[in-house]
Amino acid sequence: MFAALTLERDPLRLSSLVGPGFVSWIHDVGGFAAVGLLFWLLLRMVRQDRPQSDPNPPWWGKVFVGFVLLAAVGYAGLGVLRLPEILKTKSEAELAEERSPARESLAENLHTFAAGCAMLAALVPFLAGLTQLRWRRIWALARLSMKEAARRRVLYVFSAMIIVFLFLNWFVPAKPEAQIRSYVTVVFWAMTPLLLMSAALLSGMSIPTDIKTQTIHTILTKPVERFEVVLGRFLGYSLLMTGVLLVLATLSLFYVLRGVHPDAQKESLKARVPVYAQLDFWRSEPQGDIEVRQTTKAENVGREWDYRGYISGPGVAEGRLLPTRSYARFSFHDLPAVLGDRPYVQLEFTFDVYRTTKGKENESVVCNFAFETWQVPDPNSRDYARHWKDYRDARKAQVRGALFDPQNPEADNKLSEQHGCFEALSVDVADYHTMTLEIPAGLIKKALESGKRPEGKPLLQVWINCTSPTQYVGMAKYDLYLRQDDPRKETDTLGFALNFYKGALGLGLQVWLLVGLCVFFSTQLGGIISFLCGGFLYLGGYFREFIQSLATKQNVGGGPVEAAFRLFGRKNLAAPLEETTATRVATGSDEVFRWMLRRFMNVLPDVERFDFTDRVANGFNIGLIGTDLLPSLLMLLGYLLPWAVLAYYMMRGREIAGAH
Repeated sequence: MFAALTLERDPLRLSSLVGPGFVSWIHDVGGFAAVGLLFWLLLRMVRQDRPQSDPNPPWWGKVFVGFVLLAAVGYAGLGVLRLPEILKTKSEAELAEERSPARESLAENLHTFAAGCAMLAALVPFLAGLTQLRWRRIWALARLSMKEAARRRVLYVFSAMIIVFLFLNWFVPAKPEAQIRSYVTVVFWAMTPLLLMSAALLSGMSIPTDIKTQTIHTILTKPVERFEVVLGRFLGYSLLMTGVLLVLATLSLFYVLRGVHPDAQKESLKARVPVYAQLDFWRSEPQGDIEVRQTTKAENVGREWDYRGYISGPGVAEGRLLPTRSYARFSFHDLPAVLGDRPYVQLEFTFDVYRTTKGKENESVVCNFAFETWQVPDPNSRDYARHWKDYRDARKAQVRGALFDPQNPEADNKLSEQHGCFEALSVDVADYHTMTLEIPAGLIKKALESGKRPEGKPLLQVWINCTSPTQYVGMAKYDLYLRQDDPRKETDTLGFALNFYKGALGLGLQVWLLVGLCVFFSTQLGGIISFLCGGFLYLGGYFREFIQSLATKQNVGGGPVEAAFRLFGRKNLAAPLEETTATRVATGSDEVFRWMLRRFMNVLPDVERFDFTDRVANGFNIGLIGTDLLPSLLMLLGYLLPWAVLAYYMMRGREIAGAH
C-alpha cells in the first residue's frame, strides 16, 4: 500500500474550535477552576495567618469575589436542574420525558455561565500579576536557559541521528514506490524520542536544580517576578529545541531527497491538496421500468478493523446475475472554483478489494463511476433514466472511447457542462493502491452554476458500484478525493519540502507541549518527578481513544467492577447480566469510575493531533491556516493555559528557601 492515507478521525479544522468546541473547553477549564476555588476557600478558612500586603491592584479583590459568587449561583442552579439525574430518583423514561429543549438549553447556558465565571475568577489574580511582567527580563532568562543547556552539552545527544543516516537503507523495503514513505517514517521516528526525551529532562530538571544549587536566590534577589522565571525557562528551552529540530529536519530532508527512485517521486514526492466528500451507501432494486435506490448500511465482510464499508458485486443465482445493485455515494458539498478553470480534474481513490472467489484469469475487479451534479433529476424518478439516456446518446455521437481523454477534453467538457453528468465504465481497482481517474472540468462548472439548488443536495455526487460478480470493494470517507493542486506535475519537490517542514513543526508542537508540562510541574515537584509526570500525561494522550471508550461505556464487558463480576462468575462478556442487587451495585460503582475517567480524560492532551508524519510520507498537504497547523497550535495554547495559571499560583505560593 502506498500513497494511501488512513484517517480514522476528521482533520482538525479551525471551525471546530469555535462554537461547541470552545464551549466544551470553557466547561472543562471552568470545572477544574471551580474545584481549585473550593480548595482555596477551605484553605483560607483553615489558615490563621493572613498576608500583610498584597502586590496586586486594590480592585482585583472585589472582582474576584464577584466572579466567585456568580459561579456559585450558576453551579447551584445547574445542580437544581440536574438533581434528578444525579440522584437517579426517576427512571430513564421519566427523565427523557422531562428533557425538553428549553430545559436542556437553560442547563447548557447555566453550565457555560458558571464555568466561565469560575474561570474568570481564577484568571483575575493571574491577569493582575501579568501586569508586573516585563518582556526584557523574560528574554534574558530565556537566553540564560539556552546558554546553560549548551554548557551542559545536552545538544551532543542529537549526534545519534548520524547512526540513522548511516543505516537507514536497512529499513527501506524492496518496492521502489515506497522509498520516500519509508525514509520519512524512519527519520521522524528517530527524531521524536531524541527531541522529546531531551526536552523533558532539560525542562523538568531546570527549576529544581536552581533551587538545589541556590542559584535561583541570585535571580530572585533582582527585580524579577517568580512567574518570569517559569516563562523564561519555557521560552528558552522551546526555542532551543525548535532550533535543533530545524537543523535535524533540514539534514533529514536532504537525506530523503538524495537518490530518490522515479517511481517513489511519482507517488510521494508531492503535496496533494485533497477535496474530500461525505460517504454513504445505497442499495437498488428494479421496480417496473425504474431502479429504486434506498440508503442502507455498508456490507460487512468480517474484517476485525471496520474502518471501511463494502459494496458487493452482482450476486449469482442459478448461473444468472441478480438484479439488485449495491452503491457507494461520495457527496461533495463544497468545490473550489479553481477546479473548473482546468481542462480536466483528477480523481484519486484507494479501495480495498475483498474476494470471495478467485475470479476470472487476467481480470481485475472493476467498478463503474457515475458523476452527477445537483441539476440531475432524482435517481428514483423517471426523468433520471431519461436524462442519462440523452447524455449517453449524445456522447456516443460525439466522443470516441469509453473513458475521458485528457489530451482531447473539449467534447467531454462541453457534454458534461451541458448535461451535468459523466460516467467512467469498467475502471480497474487494485487492492490498496492509489488509482487515478481524469474527469472533465465541465462537471465542476455545471455544479457551481447559480440556481435554485434543492436544500441538502450536494453540488456533485459520485456513484460507485462494483460490476465484478461475487467480489467486494471496501471504501472509507477519505479514500476518494479530488486533487485541488495541479495534477499535471508528476513531482513537486518544493511542495514536498515545505510539507516536510510543516510536518516537523507538528513535532515541534509536541516538544513545546512536553516542555510546558515539565516546566510547570517543576514549580512544585522535583526534577525526576516532573519528568515522569510530564511523560505520563504525554503518553496518556496516545490512549485517549481507549480511555474514551471506557468512559462512555462503549467497551465490551463494562467497567472494572462489572468485568471482575463477569470474570469470577464465568459469564460471557456480551451476555446481559441478571437484575440482582449485586449487579446493580457493580454497574453503579462503574458509573462512578466512568465519571472519574471522563474528568481524567480532560487532563490528557490530544497528542495525535500534532502528528503529521503520515501526511508527509504519503504526499498529502498539511493545512496551515484553516486546518491542521493553526488549529493544532490554538489547541495547544488552550491546553497549556490552565497549566500556566496553576504554575503561577504554585510558584507564587512556594517557599523557595525551604527543603525540596
